[in-house]
Amino acid sequence: MNNERTDAEIVIKTLSDVIKGRIARPIYLKIEHREGDLSIEQVEYLTPDELAQLMRVEARTVYSWFDKGVLGFCKPAGTGQNLISLRSALAWIDSSVGLKEPKIKKEPPPKS
Repeated sequence: MNNERTDAEIVIKTLSDVIKGRIARPIYLKIEHREGDLSIEQVEYLTPDELAQLMRVEARTVYSWFDKGVLGFCKPAGTGQNLISLRSALAWIDSSVGLKEPKIKKEPPPKS
């Protein structure tokens, strides 16, 4: 049996470790009115360090993606922290095979 792990297994393990660390973190809610109904959805976020770990790059690389405008992020009021929505990060990773660096618009800050 081959002991080498596939890239997919490495990504799944890394993402699993990131998600485990989220248990004691703040909960962010996205609240909207949709077709007359109130919609409340929990939004999961990654820090630049977590995304760097997932992408196997240095954190400064993630900040350069912010500076270039190729990766969207938000700064929740009062935190001063850059956060990337997990959903946006996964979509960006999926569309960035070979890091083509697609443009992604800046996300609105979450409600905590």
